Amino acid sequence: MVACNNGRSTNNNNNDPTSECEGNNVANPACNCHEVCSNGRCIVLASTQGQSHHDHGIWRINSFTRARENLGVCEHDTDCPLLGTRCNPFTGGCVDLTQYTTSCVQHADCYTLSPEGPLLCESQSHTCLPAGMCLSSEHCCGQTGTTCHADAGMCLDVNNQPFNPCTLPCTGGQTPATPWEDIGTGTSRTWSDLRLCAGAHHDFVLRTEQAQQITLETMVPCDLRADLTVFSQDASTPIARAQFAPGTPIRTILALPAAGTYVMRMVASDEHSGGYQLKVTSEAAPACDDPSEANQRNDTRDEAPTLAQLASQNLCEQQWVGTQMTARCSGTQFVLCPGDVDVVMLDINTATTLHAELVGFLGDLRMQFFQDENMIKESAPGTPMINTTISSSGRYGLRIFRASGQQRTPYTLKMETTVEN
Repeated sequence: MVACNNGRSTNNNNNDPTSECEGNNVANPACNCHEVCSNGRCIVLASTQGQSHHDHGIWRINSFTRARENLGVCEHDTDCPLLGTRCNPFTGGCVDLTQYTTSCVQHADCYTLSPEGPLLCESQSHTCLPAGMCLSSEHCCGQTGTTCHADAGMCLDVNNQPFNPCTLPCTGGQTPATPWEDIGTGTSRTWSDLRLCAGAHHDFVLRTEQAQQITLETMVPCDLRADLTVFSQDASTPIARAQFAPGTPIRTILALPAAGTYVMRMVASDEHSGGYQLKVTSEAAPACDDPSEANQRNDTRDEAPTLAQLASQNLCEQQWVGTQMTARCSGTQFVLCPGDVDVVMLDINTATTLHAELVGFLGDLRMQFFQDENMIKESAPGTPMINTTISSSGRYGLRIFRASGQQRTPYTLKMETTVEN
C-alpha cells in the first residue's frame, strides 16, 4: 500500500531502505504524512497504549501473538482489506462504515462528545470521521482547514481550539435544546455539548404519532454522574431508567407504546457537574397484543375506562354481595406491553376500604392509587398490593406499571371493596 506525502508516494514497509530517516519521534521529509521518524526509521504514527481510533495506518491483531501488526496506510477505499470499511484520509486507516454515519458540511458539524474522541468532516463523503493524532501539522496530510493542536495531540479545525466539554458552563431546570417534536420511524436526533449542574436536571420532550421503539445513546466524558428517566404520557410514571458514569457509553432500548408525548429527564447527582451528549434513534415498535386496549387506550386517567365499563365489556368480572364488591381482571385480557402503563378508574360513592393486588405476572410490577394529580399510596417493591381507606366520594384510579424491564407481561388484577358502616 502507498501513502501520499504532499505529492510524494512512499512505500510504507519499514524494512525498505527508503524508509530510513534522521531524528527521533519527529516528522521528517523522508517519511510520509502518516509516519514519524523514530530511531532512524519511518514508522506509522500510532498510540503505544493500545488501539485508538486516531491511530494512523491500517492495523490488525495477530491471531497467534495477539500483537498489533501494521499493514501500511490507505490512500483509496480499495486499499481497505475488509468489506464494509472505507479509507479515512485523516489517518490513512480504514473505518467501519456502520460506526460513522453523521453527515456534515464543515468540521464544526462534527463537534460532539463522541466516545471515539474528536471527529472531522471528510470533504468527499461529507461524513464525520476520526481526526488523526499528530506531533506537527505535517501529520494533518494537507487536509483543508486542519492544523495540529499540540495540547490535544490531534489534527483539528484550524478555526477552533480543541473542544473541551468539561469546561462548558452548566445549566439545569429547563430543556437545553428544542424539544424533538414528531418522532418519525427511522429518524434520529442528537443533543450535543450539554453540561449539567450538580443537583439540576434537563428535560427532553418527545412527541410521536405512532408506537415507536427508541434507542438512547449517552456519552459522559467528564465527572457527571446522572440518572435518566423516561416518563409515560402522564408525565409522572417512569417507563425506563438508566444510570450514567464518566467515560462509559450507555445504550438503552425502550418502547413508546402509543402516539403521544413523553418526557426524558436527566438528573445530576448532588455532588457532580459535567458534560454529556444524548442521541435518540427511532424505529418501528415490535407488535404487542393487548386485548384490554383493543378498543380504548388506558395509559392515562383521562382516557382510561372505569371498572364498571370494563365489566360491561366482559374484560373484568365484578360481583356485589351486600356492601362488598369483588372484581377480577385476568391476564388473558390485561397485558403490560413494553413501555406500557395501565390505568383502571374507580367510582367511589361513600367511605370505603380498598384491597387491590396483582397476581400471575413475571417481573417487577408496581401499583399506585391516586385521585386527580395526587398519588395517595404506592405499593412496596416486590409486593404490588394496595390497602387503603377512602373517606370521601369521587373518582379514583389504580395505575399499574413496570419498575424495570421491557418484556410483554400478562397479569391479573384482583380488587375488593367494602362500604364502611
